[in-house]
Amino acid sequence: MKTNAGIVKIGKLMYQNQLFNKRYSWEEAKLYADNLRLGGYDDWRLPTRNEIVAILNNQLEKRGQNELWNEYFKKSEGKLLKDKNGKYSFVRSEFVNNMPEFSFFWTIDKYDLERVYLYYFNDLRYVIAFKENQDFVMCVRG
Repeated sequence: MKTNAGIVKIGKLMYQNQLFNKRYSWEEAKLYADNLRLGGYDDWRLPTRNEIVAILNNQLEKRGQNELWNEYFKKSEGKLLKDKNGKYSFVRSEFVNNMPEFSFFWTIDKYDLERVYLYYFNDLRYVIAFKENQDFVMCVRG
């Protein structure tokens, strides 16, 4: 894994890693990705559902998709990372201080004509939201 200038490389992909502090609709998020120029690259895009979970803390034994939140948190508590404010996080250490407290992130994957999948890092699950919602964007390339 390699880090430089707001980019983290995980496997074959590069992930945008800057302070995530602005929310966008899904259409605005796609436009943001199309216009992103970072690290000398201009081919950024929204991640798929499978790609976005690669930034989860790789020290965790499971991703919690099918477990109750309280059980998962208790089992994982010793493996969670803390951000600079002392809050627990389920993301890799490279991302921990750039993630907002309630971090819903868009994916490119559509659920139907009006809704899209988001990933909610606070409780490790996909949610379905209307494209007009305002949520965070993390772009990938590769």
